[in-house]
Amino acid sequence: MITELKLISNMLLSNDNTYSLNKPTDIESVNNPIDMNKPIDMNKPIDIESLIKTTDIESLNKTIENISNEPKQNILFNICVHFSFFVLFLLILGFLGCAIANIVFEIISLCQLSYSEQKDKCQASNAWVYILVNLILSFSVASLLNKEKKDNFLILYTIQISIFLGMTIWGIYEFFGVHCIDNIKSTLLYTMLEVEMIIHIICTTIFLLYFIILCNSK
Repeated sequence: MITELKLISNMLLSNDNTYSLNKPTDIESVNNPIDMNKPIDMNKPIDIESLIKTTDIESLNKTIENISNEPKQNILFNICVHFSFFVLFLLILGFLGCAIANIVFEIISLCQLSYSEQKDKCQASNAWVYILVNLILSFSVASLLNKEKKDNFLILYTIQISIFLGMTIWGIYEFFGVHCIDNIKSTLLYTMLEVEMIIHIICTTIFLLYFIILCNSK
């Protein structure tokens, strides 16, 4: 498309040169181009054909410049859009992968160390029960999110915050408040207890901040 427009522009230029060579021209009009802001002297002859050709050439050159710049802008914009979608896809995929891996390791930790074995090592701890309850709540909260409606969104959101807050307090107590928790420190159950406690602290903080912003906006 750009090549064709350049060819047309060159043809017009060549035609204009031929015209000036073959036909007599008004030397005064060439040396002093027509000023469109000044009133036209009707007694003075105007070279209309040259004026039209010059205007056509200028418009063609502007069109060529615009067409030359547009593809570069479009390519850059498309690259940014595709890169953004790619990063978003990776983030969603990474989040899902972490969630699935967390659930799998929770199940493995419960199978590795039974409830009775955990009680034998640390009688005061309920870490095994904590991981089991957290595993059950992971599925219940997910199903609750799928069924939520705009009418009772605030009520369901309050319930979710309460659940996360309760699990956070329980996890902090199990990790820092039980004196014999170090007896199961070498097990996967202890590691998952620490991981779940950190996850619940982060999620509860984010949910509480969003809840405050949501209440202030209404």
